Amino acid sequence: MTNFNIIPRKSITTKSKWDHNDSIRATKLVLDNDENDKVIDQTSTAIPDLETEILLMLEMRAMAWARKGQYENELQDASTMIKYAPYKPEGYLITGRRYVKQGFHERGVDIFTKGLQQVPQTDKQYSILFEEKEQTQRQLDKGDYLFNYFLPYDLIYTIIDFLPQDSVIQCGLVSSEWRSLILNYPKTWRHVNLDRTERSIIHTILPSVSSHIETLNVPGGKAGYQYMELIHANNFSKLSSLEIRKYTFTDSKHHYYMVPIYSALHTVSDTLTSLDITLDRENDTPSLATLLSICPNLTSLKFTARCIHAATPFSIARPTRLITLKLNTAFYEKIRGDELQKMLQAMPRLRWLSICQCDTDIYQLVEQYCPDINILIAGTSLPKFDAWVPDTTIPGLQSLYALNSFVMPGSNTLPLLETYHATLRKLLLQNTPPLTESNWQHLSSLGFAHLTEFNLVRADCAVLNNLVILLTSMPNLESLTLTGNRKNSRIPDNTLKYLGRMHKLTCLKLTDVEINVLDICHVLENFVQRENNKTSNTATVVNPSPLTELDLINVKNINSTVMNTITRIRSLKCLGMDYDEPSETIRRSFIQGISKLPLLENLFFMDLHISEEELYLLGTISTLTYVELDGVYGIEKHQVDEAFSSQVTVECYL
Repeated sequence: MTNFNIIPRKSITTKSKWDHNDSIRATKLVLDNDENDKVIDQTSTAIPDLETEILLMLEMRAMAWARKGQYENELQDASTMIKYAPYKPEGYLITGRRYVKQGFHERGVDIFTKGLQQVPQTDKQYSILFEEKEQTQRQLDKGDYLFNYFLPYDLIYTIIDFLPQDSVIQCGLVSSEWRSLILNYPKTWRHVNLDRTERSIIHTILPSVSSHIETLNVPGGKAGYQYMELIHANNFSKLSSLEIRKYTFTDSKHHYYMVPIYSALHTVSDTLTSLDITLDRENDTPSLATLLSICPNLTSLKFTARCIHAATPFSIARPTRLITLKLNTAFYEKIRGDELQKMLQAMPRLRWLSICQCDTDIYQLVEQYCPDINILIAGTSLPKFDAWVPDTTIPGLQSLYALNSFVMPGSNTLPLLETYHATLRKLLLQNTPPLTESNWQHLSSLGFAHLTEFNLVRADCAVLNNLVILLTSMPNLESLTLTGNRKNSRIPDNTLKYLGRMHKLTCLKLTDVEINVLDICHVLENFVQRENNKTSNTATVVNPSPLTELDLINVKNINSTVMNTITRIRSLKCLGMDYDEPSETIRRSFIQGISKLPLLENLFFMDLHISEEELYLLGTISTLTYVELDGVYGIEKHQVDEAFSSQVTVECYL
């Protein structure tokens, strides 16, 4: 970044706003007493000091604008300096230099010439102004500036904004002028992913751009050690987010596995607010307390490691600023309730908590120590949850994912549901412990008026038999996922029939369950009619929502009637099926039917026989963006590649 060191740095005694106000009041009092000579003396003494201070402030602000890349504001401040003190060289130097850097050499010569006409030759910087004018004129005469003559810097930077970072780095290798231009453009280096750049080049560039970097992703493997040293040795004064992925170092001469990470984190601890660290080794795993003591300003921490002992990492001595904590770690043993209590007591601001194997006390402890909690995920570290962002404008728990098989069998989430039933938007219950009918009635009486997504995973027959009681308390439900336990998971007829009456349901996913064919056909036919009747809306009657997502995976009793009904739900955007119809005629009719669905975007087929002709028929669906074929047989991989256009993402496991 250009150093606009224009005004010599000397000791300047500046007065506060109150000092100036006092001087003005004193001068006004003297003026009121008709002591005019005294007024003239006081003002004549004060005006030069004020002028120097104003020019210095304008110069420093112009410098700040330039560092932010806001050159129009920089030029505006320089113009103000020229108007305020036309006999001072500072404004001319800032304006002329900026014009030259933007490729406007003729303008630069003009402004330097104007400055030479206004600034006294006795001024200490007159010679600098003269030399700048002469150098710019020589460049103009020789055409040395042709790199940016036709493309001003602002336009060049706009072009750079559209280039991938690898391409920008390659441009920096063209010449010293290109290198200087690129390395001094902060916007290019705000977000750096070292895993996507050539290692030999980034090692030479990183020290020069480190002060611009705000978000940094560090790759894993042995290179991680070298990058930790680079972070420790350079100025990352703006770094707020750091991701360290699969960090490992197995060289025997480096016994202290975590020391490089600790050193790097100490260097950026003042500015770092988000840390995502994945460790690929069991020994020397850091404790949670250690990470938070090194980086006290963290508001988000994602900590992923291989198996570690749960007894060591959770005692935290003082309150933290954490808002998000994701412990995606498989422990040798569950985290005890007393350790959970120590951890949560130190996190009063927590809004997002994701934690794997832990004691069932977690629900009670979260309710007690985390009053602002929005998302609680207990028992899993699935990546799909990472994209969720809580609505901080809505108080209370919004998403609860209780995967009790990991949180320990027999846990009871009833107290938490009783507290947050009115705020919940998303609810996932896995391996729900046996509840009596009165329990279900109690839950239903609470009401889940704002719940839009409900997932019931590994539900047995006892749970499914009482499901309709709970569904009646969810009037705004939009997405329902039911997954059985592969043994005895038949969805009762009354539950299936009730699904057809849920007017806001747009997503239905059934997996590993048994159904009544007539009832599921009735439900699907209801969705067909919704699409057919959508034009009959009136001001007093709101039509039910159309079905946009449907999954029927490993569902018993699916037949050709069900398949035919699916092909008539024209509102479908996502469809998942694993039914292997033995009749080639029925299967072809099904493929032809879904190929005519006007909105279909995502398609998932599992364990399905499909012919080459049927595959190419699927390829004619113009709206498709994603296709997954898992266990599909009867076709070859090259046929799949040929059937779908390059605009379609295809995952194929034949």
